Amino acid sequence: MREGLEDVKRGINATHIFQEFILMGVLVGKGYSPERAYETVEEWERTGE
Repeated sequence: MREGLEDVKRGINATHIFQEFILMGVLVGKGYSPERAYETVEEWERTGE
């Protein structure tokens, strides 16, 4: 959550940040570790998936 707040301060759209958190939550619900969920969402962001 702290990282999300820092992103808002840097000017990143809050909706985008919430979408990332939601996607990570879905992945954790599907059995991913929080770390793996974070890495997966970041990879999707980099590759445009």
